[in-house]
Order: sequence, then structure tokens, then C-alpha cells
Amino acid sequence: MKITILSSREFNQDTSRAKQAADRDPVFITDRGSPAHVLLSIDEYLRLTGGERNLLDQLGLPEGVEEVELEIPRFGELAGAAELSCGVPAGSDPAGLLFNKASSPGRQNL
Repeated sequence: MKITILSSREFNQDTSRAKQAADRDPVFITDRGSPAHVLLSIDEYLRLTGGERNLLDQLGLPEGVEEVELEIPRFGELAGAAELSCGVPAGSDPAGLLFNKASSPGRQNL
């Protein structure tokens, strides 16, 4: 197996060369000298994934299941008020941890 290594710049400038090389063997594409991506032919990809072409096949759904219903709630239905309490009753700070009474230079009292 001959592995072709191309920088991102080389890949962008000569995509057809990368595609031709990927028809034979994997093509490694580097970013700043480190491998970042691998370009494969579809045949090699299918061989590696066991011939599964879609997510439903990869999830291993039972034979005969062709459709999956998925209800995604609208964003507004999920949003709610955030609870920001820290477990200390309002106005109390028994250990003096939350509100520093003595201000040091460059710090603000909260």
C-alpha cells in the first residue's frame, strides 16, 4: 500500500490529484505537518464500515424498520429560568466566602 501525504495547501491546489491517489490508496492530508484528515475512495470506506451506507444501518435497527420517528422539541420549549443559588440564604455569608468585606487593591467587593 502506497500512502500519499499532502499538505492542506497541496490538497486545495490539486484536488484532482488527491482524488486520483485516493482511488488507489489512502491519502493523508496534513495541517501544519500533522495528519489531520484521510481521504478514501467510497469503495474503501464501505469496506471499512462493513458496507453500511447510512446511520440507520449502522445503528443496527431490526430487519424491516425503515422509518424512525424523532420528535425534537422547539428551542423555546426547553428554555426556562436558570437556578443560580449557591445554597446560602440571601443576605447571609457565615464564613465570609462569598462577599469579601476587606477590599484588596484592584478587587471589587461584590
